[in-house]
Amino acid sequence: MTKKAKTTVIVLIVIMLAGFAALSVPLGIYVSRYSKGSDRIDSIYEKSYHETVTALGNAETKLSKLNVIQGKTVRRELLMDVWKECDIAVTNLTFLGTDSEDMEKTIKFINQLGDYSYYLCNKLTVSEINAEEKQNVNALYGLLKNLNSDLSKVGDNMISDDKVSAKTLSDFSAVAGTIKNYSSIDYPELIYDGPFSDGLDDRELKFLKGTKDVTEEQAYGILNERFGNVTDVKKISDTDSGIPSYVYSFKKSDRDCTAFITKKGGFVASYNGYVETGDPKISEDDCVRNAVDFCKSIGYENMAKVWVYNNNSTVYVNLAYKQNDIIYYPDLIKVKVSCDSGEVIGLEAQNFLYNHASRDISYDKSGENKITVGEELKVTSSAYCVIPVDGNAEVFTKEIVGTYDDLTYYLYFDLKTGEEIRALVVIDEEGEMLI
Repeated sequence: MTKKAKTTVIVLIVIMLAGFAALSVPLGIYVSRYSKGSDRIDSIYEKSYHETVTALGNAETKLSKLNVIQGKTVRRELLMDVWKECDIAVTNLTFLGTDSEDMEKTIKFINQLGDYSYYLCNKLTVSEINAEEKQNVNALYGLLKNLNSDLSKVGDNMISDDKVSAKTLSDFSAVAGTIKNYSSIDYPELIYDGPFSDGLDDRELKFLKGTKDVTEEQAYGILNERFGNVTDVKKISDTDSGIPSYVYSFKKSDRDCTAFITKKGGFVASYNGYVETGDPKISEDDCVRNAVDFCKSIGYENMAKVWVYNNNSTVYVNLAYKQNDIIYYPDLIKVKVSCDSGEVIGLEAQNFLYNHASRDISYDKSGENKITVGEELKVTSSAYCVIPVDGNAEVFTKEIVGTYDDLTYYLYFDLKTGEEIRALVVIDEEGEMLI
């Protein structure tokens, strides 16, 4: 990457209490025990595990420095690095071929740790970190330090005959047991990859309801049909928790890839390609178009762009289902596109698989005439949309986007009552809005 990455973040204005458990992975005491294997799948596991360990170790080290460094610029750099290391760790954890609830908790915590670091990094551009936030940082550091000590007992089980074992990597039950020993801390509810990116998750795979079971052989054929020109296809494992899937590794355009094919319906639940991206050659608009076209080609139709995060070498696109000019934020698919080649190099469709279903679109708009916004807000656009709310529910809303004092705001009004139920503000560290 030759240019400084641009970053866009949405932060909920209302601060809420949300509990989360801390997790880390033992630091690099096992790294020296790795040896290169001849089998490509084993090497993928080793690479992913090694990079996860390294990234989380770096994150903890950088977090520890915040207590002694006073310079605002250096603290921002450290917090940005923690966010990046967490992103690296999460990316590699998704390559390990497991879909257990314990792994989900692990990934959720790492995402939240990165989110909180990013929030503080952006806050330092305009004000100081307050006393409560300093306590949170100290609590996070203490949790990571204590958990590393506890999790060192788990580390030995992750190595088998000097190789990383896929079976033990998928067993995070010891981690879950450790998590229970710690209390929650306060943190802002943060959304860094677009509005309502967490969606709903009521554990019912609505999109797959009524679809036929797919055999392993059929899933193999679906993989070749969906991705085309693939070689060295191998089944890594299959999962029955979360989204039951067959997990395959394969090569495409000489790069290592993994994909989850659902056991019902045979849809691509997630896909990741290992690729080094170079300088951007493809425009952001073309990357978005490629993301939409790719989703359509694998069975996810009527998807529309709702959020774009452009880091110069890779474009991350959030697509939501759209019908009759209504955006359905719960039905979200996240796609990663290389700005070098324009190819889709990652996809995650969990929210879509859980939430997409036929809906009654004759919504009540009786409260629309009650909607009011402040005169100081310059409205730039509006749309009808369905958003997820607490309690695994959906609300039909009107989204109003406007600017005030060089900031962009997203306001959501319940169309049945006219009441404002969500308010979000876009913060961009470089002072330029990307959406």
